[in-house]
Amino acid sequence: MKNFLPLLFLFVGLITMSSSCNNKIQKEGGQSETVRKSEIVDHDDKPEVIPHSVKEDCHGVRKTIRTITDKNGEIMLIGNNVTISIPPGTKRYKVCDIDVPKELKVEGIKVRFSGEILEIFQNERLMGTPTRLTKIDIIK
Repeated sequence: MKNFLPLLFLFVGLITMSSSCNNKIQKEGGQSETVRKSEIVDHDDKPEVIPHSVKEDCHGVRKTIRTITDKNGEIMLIGNNVTISIPPGTKRYKVCDIDVPKELKVEGIKVRFSGEILEIFQNERLMGTPTRLTKIDIIK
């Protein structure tokens, strides 16, 4: 009899846990359907913003946080990545290689640029703020 009570609690706990994994979803017409929680997909955390070309854009799909216009900076080449640094080097903008013309891909060249500042995902470390360029020119 001593072992019966712990086994009863264990059995009731298992039944409670297995039945709590189901949710009833109300369908159109008043009918309800039982669905496992693992089958429910939340679409709210996916951004709806589509970049100008997802295949060619190095940042992928990200929300635009704000825009910047006519900022002066200096091109930095770090490996195969193009970054624009704002002197004295306190702010760096990571731009897609495809958005920068070949003649501007020179280390240290001074540029004036405009673009969209994109979101940084949680727990993501980047060499610069992801930026989608809308305009870039050489400063002479």
